[in-house]
Amino acid sequence: MLRHSTTALLLLLVGCSGGGHLSTPPPAPSPVPTLTSIAPATAAPGAGAFTLTANGTNFGGSSFVYWNGSPRPTAFISATQLSAQISATDIMSGGSASVTVVTSPPGGGTSAALNFVITAVNASVQQTAPGASGSASAHYQLVATVGAPVYSSAAKSVHYTMQGGLTGAALNIP
Repeated sequence: MLRHSTTALLLLLVGCSGGGHLSTPPPAPSPVPTLTSIAPATAAPGAGAFTLTANGTNFGGSSFVYWNGSPRPTAFISATQLSAQISATDIMSGGSASVTVVTSPPGGGTSAALNFVITAVNASVQQTAPGASGSASAHYQLVATVGAPVYSSAAKSVHYTMQGGLTGAALNIP
């Protein structure tokens, strides 16, 4: 009888340890992230590397910020905020970049995209009144453009000086 109860005890112990009866349930799937805003949302070309803050919902430890479809080094701040390192190479020329948040499976997915605008800055100096090259009697106009004209000045009470003629000229604005 003792032998029979010892065998039963051994079978009971083996059955509990290997059958998965005491295992934990699988983790719940992560929800799809939602991206509501990014900061900053614009930069000038060649401005250098910076930290982008992504705000939204359903972020987790497996969430990453993607820049034009490529992951960027990302830090998890909270379920509503991530920060990502954007390199100077990412903003070398004007245009825009698509920013998304991707959360890895199980569950997860990709957020809708937000646009990051890389503003092209164009400036030109144009002679508006005849005058001898390099003379003080010539009038010039400075036009700076960031997507659309933002500043234009012709001969007014403000004085601008040109040095070196129009080619390779430096404009000094007091």
